[in-house]
Amino acid sequence: MFFINTLKFQERDKYYNMKIWTLQRKEVVDIIEKEGYYQPNFEKSDFIRDEPELKALYQLVLRGFNCNNNINSPGVIFGFMESDADCIHEISDFGEFLEKHKKQLCALWNRMLKQGKSVLLELEYNVEFNPIFIDLNDFQFLMPPIITTAPYQESDIERLCNNILDGEVYHSKFPSGVIQVHAPNIFREDIVGIYDLEKKDVLQETELKQKHVIVNDKIRNKKLQLFLYHVKDISETILFNQFDMHKMELDYTNSMDRNTMLPCVTYYGKMEHIVFEKVDISNIFVAYEFCVLHGLIKMEDIFVSTTAFVVANEFQIQYRKKLKKEYHKNSIVLQKFTDTVQEFAEKELKEYLQIDNIYLGCQIVHDKENGKIRVLYDAVINERRIEGVEVTDLYDAYEFCDSIGKEKLESDIIQTAEMVLVTVFQGKYLYPL
Repeated sequence: MFFINTLKFQERDKYYNMKIWTLQRKEVVDIIEKEGYYQPNFEKSDFIRDEPELKALYQLVLRGFNCNNNINSPGVIFGFMESDADCIHEISDFGEFLEKHKKQLCALWNRMLKQGKSVLLELEYNVEFNPIFIDLNDFQFLMPPIITTAPYQESDIERLCNNILDGEVYHSKFPSGVIQVHAPNIFREDIVGIYDLEKKDVLQETELKQKHVIVNDKIRNKKLQLFLYHVKDISETILFNQFDMHKMELDYTNSMDRNTMLPCVTYYGKMEHIVFEKVDISNIFVAYEFCVLHGLIKMEDIFVSTTAFVVANEFQIQYRKKLKKEYHKNSIVLQKFTDTVQEFAEKELKEYLQIDNIYLGCQIVHDKENGKIRVLYDAVINERRIEGVEVTDLYDAYEFCDSIGKEKLESDIIQTAEMVLVTVFQGKYLYPL
């Protein structure tokens, strides 16, 4: 409940779990189903395009919303709450609310129905923001062409505009009982219910609504979010410790399976410039829910570790495949690169040791155990064989140079690798163990 007074929203007590209702085109729900969220954008609004005279008023609301919330949103969601003499409160029963305020909502309702398939969304926001409250009659008074009929006066235009910009809410001179509110966007998790406006009973609840309630309750579950985070964290540790993938970063998303209407969990990974395919964990929520239902905390811990290993293993398999593919793709060019290092190193060794009978050999090895490409050199100096000198991370360094096309960096790495070989072979020849 929000009390109407002269104080700014931020100066009152903080409120969470704010419920609002909004009329939207069916396409908005389709976007949310596909992308996970909907971001309004006034520059792309069909409504403003069809009624351009409203653009200035909409931009005023947007400016007030952004300034009071310290954000830079391209648009806002328009919604409803209810008010009585002293306070603004949530709408508990929209059927009763609509019956009570038919006169005020009739024009907007009919306009939405004319636009085609429309839905009524019941939203609940768990984040704090200033929704820029304004009585519906006050907002409609500001809609062009502005006509100053009683009880409004010309001075009310500036007063109401300033209230919007300052994020303040006052008693209306002509209270409608309907409060217009604004929100930055709609995420799937914000949806409590979806209602079809095309049915004879406008407020008849659809099957989709019931499914959304179930899905979003599960997706919101804080224990589940913690569970998924632990899986991500442990998977990264496994990739680091067991598979030597030091720079792999994982993240995850909750989405909804359109067929089962149950949440599914997808993990995805990135390692430098390599983007990995998504890893879907089947029935992760069902298994997690079983653990919680039976109070099996220990089993839950085991399941976290097991799931984390599955995720990590999937990504390391992908890494090996990608590395093998890259190895075959670049093998010819890499061979030329390593041959150049070998040629320069031979020349430098002959000069340092004053020996002409020096030959270097190079072998490019695909290490199946950890999926890495290793570059190994050996040498014959005065008919004495010196084996097993590895230029660490030479392939990774080469691949980096090749990916960004930096010849200067490539030549620097050739020189560095050359000096490593010269130093190691010279030491092993002069000071054999």
